[in-house]
Amino acid sequence: MKKWLALLLAILMVLALAACTKTGNNDNKPVDNNPDDTTTSVEESSYQTVDETVYTAKAGVQLYKELDNTTGAVTIEKAATELHRIRVSTKLQASVVKYKGEEYYVSSGNLITADLYGKKFTPVDRITMYAKSNVKVRSCASSDDKLSEVVATLAKNDEVTVIAKGNGWSKIDYSKDGVSGEYFVSSEYLTEEKEIDYSNIDYSSHFVDANVTRTVLQNLNVRNAPVLKSDVVGQLKKDQEVKIIAYGKGEYASWGMIFYPNPVQEGETQTYSRRYIKLCDTDCVKYYIEVPDVAVKNQIAALGFTTKSETLYVAVDNLYLREAPGLTEKAGLTVKKGDQLTVVATGNVTEPAPDNSTRKWVMVRWMKANESGDTNYGYLYASMNGLAGSLEEANGALTLEQLKAKYQAINSVEETTITAKGKVVCYFDLGETKSGVELKAGDEVTLVAKSDPIDNTVWYVFRMENGAFFCAGKELFN
Repeated sequence: MKKWLALLLAILMVLALAACTKTGNNDNKPVDNNPDDTTTSVEESSYQTVDETVYTAKAGVQLYKELDNTTGAVTIEKAATELHRIRVSTKLQASVVKYKGEEYYVSSGNLITADLYGKKFTPVDRITMYAKSNVKVRSCASSDDKLSEVVATLAKNDEVTVIAKGNGWSKIDYSKDGVSGEYFVSSEYLTEEKEIDYSNIDYSSHFVDANVTRTVLQNLNVRNAPVLKSDVVGQLKKDQEVKIIAYGKGEYASWGMIFYPNPVQEGETQTYSRRYIKLCDTDCVKYYIEVPDVAVKNQIAALGFTTKSETLYVAVDNLYLREAPGLTEKAGLTVKKGDQLTVVATGNVTEPAPDNSTRKWVMVRWMKANESGDTNYGYLYASMNGLAGSLEEANGALTLEQLKAKYQAINSVEETTITAKGKVVCYFDLGETKSGVELKAGDEVTLVAKSDPIDNTVWYVFRMENGAFFCAGKELFN
């Protein structure tokens, strides 16, 4: 019995060993649990047939005759080269394209489907448009510098002809400076209305002169013109004090005119130009700065005068300004040779009986040199004898006494020799930007007076060899 049991166990062990060495397939091969390292070829059926235009996404893209990335390589040297894609495999991330009549394999990552040349753009009748600001003209409808070449740059208000639009781009017919053809500009930088150069418009008739200092209630942009579309040239900060030289109406608001510093070039004294700040909205419910009543405006309206703005200079030793227009009116102010007057309004006035004649008068503004902040108004008979159109015409450079009378801030100093550091533009006085002469590096002049800081500028007054007096900034001299 024991022999039969031993024989049965032996038979079972042999059968078990045989089972361990067989696979579950019909080939009876050993099971291999490691993946096969050999790339399995993908059948052509894995590609989807397409018919679309694509472009190379960069320069140096390679095309291959076979999918092994070695056979029949062709290099496309230029980015944005147009290709015709006929098949695409998302599994392999590869595409089959036609190039010069032959089929090639290419990595889909090296292709772009965007309409770079505007073939699908919507055509428009030739529209004249203008650049809103400096903008690049490109070879393709793409802002990628590696993909789209910059062929030109439009300046603000440059005119172009748009022939099609699409996908945020405008196709233009462009011909300038040797560049000619169809190119692309980002549509957001084009407008159908040419921007007005507000800085060249005369707004003087809309403003009434003033001379007041006010505190800014919130940050304010400083603009070239009293128009919200005009360029911002700077900003006034909250709680900053600002001197307003005129009030007026601009675009949808009340505006103030101020002097604002200009950029300084080498050898030039700091100068200032008329700029504008928005004071309050149309209804003036919200104030950005305190706006006082302007009595002068009412006076001009009551007289029926027409506002005007013209700068003149006194060319005689003494000139009398009347308190009101009329030969019988009292002479209230005396201005002196070299003083600056501004004609602010003109109109006709009929003299009382028995004269009854009608004469033309002008209303002028004069700022007293010896009374800080005081602005005075008077009237002159319209012949305006004794006035000149420029300071040079009136009396050339002012005398030292005239400069000191005109500007309280100027004080005499012990005469010393000063030397120009470089180019120095010299002025007839502190209030005018018309230059009289220029000095070069090393030129010597005699310093006779200097000013206290005026709008952050300290001025030197110096005598030239011919005896004339001129002014320039302290920082320009050794």
